[in-house]
Amino acid sequence: MKTKFKYATLLTVASLLGFTACSSDDEVTGKTPETGTPTNFSLSISQPVTYAADPNATADEVTIKTVDVYIYDASNAFIKRQSLVVADFDDLGDNKWQLKDAKKIATTTGAKNIYVGVNLPATLATAIVNTDPGAVEQAITAAATELGNTTTGFAMFSRLVKTPTLVTTGDPDYATENTVTVTVARLLAKVVVQEGNPFSSSVTGGTVSGLQFAVSNVNKKFFPYPSSTFRDPNWTSPWSVLTDFIPAQSSDYKTINPNATAITIADAVYTTENTSQGNAQGDHTYVSVRATYTPSSIVKLNTAGDAASGFTADDSYNAGETFYLVNAGGQKYFFKSSTDAAAYATDKGTSAITYTNGLAYYNIFLNPAPQSGQENKFDVLRNNIYKVTITKINGLGKPGDIITDPTEEIDEPTDISVTLDIEPWTIVTQENEI
Repeated sequence: MKTKFKYATLLTVASLLGFTACSSDDEVTGKTPETGTPTNFSLSISQPVTYAADPNATADEVTIKTVDVYIYDASNAFIKRQSLVVADFDDLGDNKWQLKDAKKIATTTGAKNIYVGVNLPATLATAIVNTDPGAVEQAITAAATELGNTTTGFAMFSRLVKTPTLVTTGDPDYATENTVTVTVARLLAKVVVQEGNPFSSSVTGGTVSGLQFAVSNVNKKFFPYPSSTFRDPNWTSPWSVLTDFIPAQSSDYKTINPNATAITIADAVYTTENTSQGNAQGDHTYVSVRATYTPSSIVKLNTAGDAASGFTADDSYNAGETFYLVNAGGQKYFFKSSTDAAAYATDKGTSAITYTNGLAYYNIFLNPAPQSGQENKFDVLRNNIYKVTITKINGLGKPGDIITDPTEEIDEPTDISVTLDIEPWTIVTQENEI
């Protein structure tokens, strides 16, 4: 389980800025890189594929706008950063790109470690300079705007470090040895939610309507280069739920999609990967679903504020208005009047629970079955789609996007049915009864 203390953020990516085409940073600090004979190399990039069979993929999610190449020697001493733009590449089709001959990247011979970033925010691209991309943690303030949008493109980074041994341009093996092929993956995961077919709006004690969803407890910290063990900077490091994770805001909620419809960027939510040593609720990113809950029976006291006066039906209640719940004697009592609810709750030795605007909330933790090599359940990994299908809501949810006890283990309730299919940026299918 993650230890919950605040610690300093190394970097905050506060805005997305453009790149300067064809620039390079030849800073060398820390380790002294090995020297060699001047040479150059060509670069081929393979992007995540927009699968024709995947209605959730969009062209914007594979668009290249900028490319940053980071070159290190065999001991991981930083040599240089080369910044490029899409015009420096030839489009080979099928999401493959080849650097033009005139744009080959100058460096020296010998063993190299090469990483590639695509569409990186300017501040992140600069921060990686002279650091180990697999060890230096980065931070964000809002995943969807800083690492994925149609203006600057979806940020991607190398899946695996490339380790060529570069030779001189006159070497017989130059064409083979000095062509570096890199596969990149998006730094974000994608979450889409839709209603099942059929979907029942009748639930215990009332009905639901207007389903919406958001992603909550988004991890602010990530490594640009993915960990082979899926561990992120907050896997075991001390963290604060207030400073290192992003809760869902009321304005973040999107309308849940009808069944079997194509999902556009506007219908999806993008989030950073989030993995944890344990399965505590406060450690993991989850989908927050909210719905307008309309109780079947709203009551009022016969005499306002007098708990002993008995009940009568309150026919003045309209769906979407705030109501108050009092649990007493194993029964649920719904009130429109806060005065009546408070009086009755006090009489029963309990408290009234406020459902503002009639909204009830349900948490859905993702990925209940770990992938190959993954240590724990409920991890959210980069470059995956998590597709949640809600088949049924069985009862009243919580009065807000709430984790009562962050240290408590994630429940696997029997009223949530899950079918999971994980593929890179295709579909992670999950069906839930809430």
